[in-house]
Amino acid sequence: MALKNLRERQQSAAPVADPENEDWAKDAATNTAALTAKQRYDLKRVRAYYDLHAQEIDDAVAAISADLHTSKSQVASFLLAYALTEFCASARLWEAMVDHKSPARTLRYEWDLDIDRDWIEVLRAFLRDGPD
Repeated sequence: MALKNLRERQQSAAPVADPENEDWAKDAATNTAALTAKQRYDLKRVRAYYDLHAQEIDDAVAAISADLHTSKSQVASFLLAYALTEFCASARLWEAMVDHKSPARTLRYEWDLDIDRDWIEVLRAFLRDGPD
C-alpha cells in the first residue's frame, strides 16, 4: 500500500514543462563534468534506426546475435559495415540496387528499393535450418 501511494505521489508531482523553459533547456549547454560515464558514452555513440521491410531480416539478425552471444546492434552494425565495404569494392551490388528500384509512394523519396523474394527465402531457410 505504501509503495502504491509513493508511486502515485511521484506521478502526480511530475512538473508541467513550460514551452519557453523547454526551448531554453534544448539550447542550454551540457555540463559534461556532471555526467556519468554511461551518459558521456551515450553522447559519443552513433545511433541509427531503420525500418526493416521484412520481419525475417530482424529475426535473422536476432538468431545470429544469439548464436554469437552478442547484441543485435553489434551484428547489424557488422553486417552493414561489411555490406558497405562490398558496395564500395564492387559494382555488382550497385547494379543489384538499381535493378530493385521501384517508384516510391511518398513525396519525400523518388524510389524504393525492393528486397528480392529469393533473399527472404534464404533468410527463412537460415532461420529454419541454422547456419551451414
